[in-house]
Amino acid sequence: MIALVVASNPQPIDWQNAQPGFTALIVVGILFVAMVFLVRSFLKHARRAGEPWEGEGEDEGA
Repeated sequence: MIALVVASNPQPIDWQNAQPGFTALIVVGILFVAMVFLVRSFLKHARRAGEPWEGEGEDEGA
């Protein structure tokens, strides 16, 4: 894919003045949304792990 882009546009790219585009903003946004869902899921599972299981607290007093 990159070879096709380079072959169609043989001009050298000035990497010193390159700036991120709209595509980079979209990718960062998608990663942020994915991180929010992962953190919410992690907190939900961590909250459940702290709760005692069914029948666990009944046998400890005997």
